[in-house]
Amino acid sequence: MTPLVEIDNLRAALALADFLNAQGVHCYIEKDGTKAKILLRDIASMAAAQQELARFLEEPTNERYQAASWGTGHSTEVHDVSGLKQTTQENIDGFYQQRKAPGGIWAKAGWVTRIVALISVVVFVLTGFGTNMSVLQGLFFFSSTEAMLGVEQWRWVSPVFVHFLIGGLPLHIVFNVMWWWELGGLVERFQSSQRLWLVFFIVSIGSNTSQFFAEGNNFGGLSGVVYGLLGYLWFYGRMRPDYPVQLNPSLIGMMVLWLVLCFTGVLGPVANAAHLSGLLMGSFLAIIFAQKDKKEGR
Repeated sequence: MTPLVEIDNLRAALALADFLNAQGVHCYIEKDGTKAKILLRDIASMAAAQQELARFLEEPTNERYQAASWGTGHSTEVHDVSGLKQTTQENIDGFYQQRKAPGGIWAKAGWVTRIVALISVVVFVLTGFGTNMSVLQGLFFFSSTEAMLGVEQWRWVSPVFVHFLIGGLPLHIVFNVMWWWELGGLVERFQSSQRLWLVFFIVSIGSNTSQFFAEGNNFGGLSGVVYGLLGYLWFYGRMRPDYPVQLNPSLIGMMVLWLVLCFTGVLGPVANAAHLSGLLMGSFLAIIFAQKDKKEGR
């Protein structure tokens, strides 16, 4: 075994070691009190490990290292030098419980995520919680294919900001903004604000158009985009198993089950075409961008 570095902070060493293992640079930790020595299992991986170490020392709190520890389920072997005891990160100094992103829920979102959420809330209020038709008419999708060539080009995207009351409750906007904040935040934090903008606009236009041709223009909501982000993160992770964000299979299963239930009609009128097309477009974009990013070494 080849020593890489000794860090006087076990939690920090775990963050780096988890990330290295996720990247295929296999290593383990020798723990001596609060000190932790990272040892490589293969000396051939030393160059890659040293390159990542230099980056880690510059920005140890980068989300990529936190995600490898508590977002992906990777586990690094930790050998207690004094007791020769092998353990895993879950029971070391409450590592998982204490490695929470500073800033709480606000830190999960970048400026794009926040702007889209804010616009959705403002529109919800200005439209009388989705009841003021005089205002809503200016935000709905085009009324005809001929109108698509007119001056009101904002209608390609504006329906995603429209939300309605469900049973007199704001469930529509609460759930949509909640999932947008979570999934959009992941794309923005681990990739870039520009990438999230691009995915948002492409999926918005595509899902809105699909829903229009399926059932007309009386629809609204971020759910098509949410399904687009689900597909994007799902397939980006499948294309790049080393990527630090891998969606929980139970989350994917729940969202797909909800999609199927909506198609049965038991949940009332739902923009099914927007959901399905959003999921497919997000998945397709993930395949394209994952290949592009891999070639560029991102």
